[in-house]
Amino acid sequence: GRARERVLLTDDATAPSVSLSTLVSTPQLLSVHGTAPGAWTLSDATGQMIPLTPQAVPTGSAGSDIALLLPSLPLIPGASYTLSLRVGGGGASLSFSPGFPPSGGACDASPRIGEALISPFKASCSGWFGQDLPLSYAFMFAPGGGEGGWTQARARSSF
Repeated sequence: GRARERVLLTDDATAPSVSLSTLVSTPQLLSVHGTAPGAWTLSDATGQMIPLTPQAVPTGSAGSDIALLLPSLPLIPGASYTLSLRVGGGGASLSFSPGFPPSGGACDASPRIGEALISPFKASCSGWFGQDLPLSYAFMFAPGGGEGGWTQARARSSF
């Protein structure tokens, strides 16, 4: 999603000057740096506060940096949200809208039944669209039922 900075104006002459910069902005992660440590909050367009849980914000909600794991937050694609950093009587905020996930397509494997790592499989995807083009995808497999982690197959594509 796109992020826009807005500085919060206050009548507190002792409030420190704060600015924010976006370090990473992907559909999965929004990472922001503030020029001073403070308390971070997240709200929707109506001002309703959204809880910053440890699962959604592994860096915590205090300090000068924050990393939001966007899929872990109850966000609606296309809606507007405000991430704010309060420092003393002042602060700054960023407005952003999470993107819509890719949709409309299908993936298939042929043959549908086989023996992992022995049978040759052909995997294909088509018909997908999204707002952040080109879309890319990779096929992966998990030896041992996924207990050892996922391994990317040789092919990677985009459309």
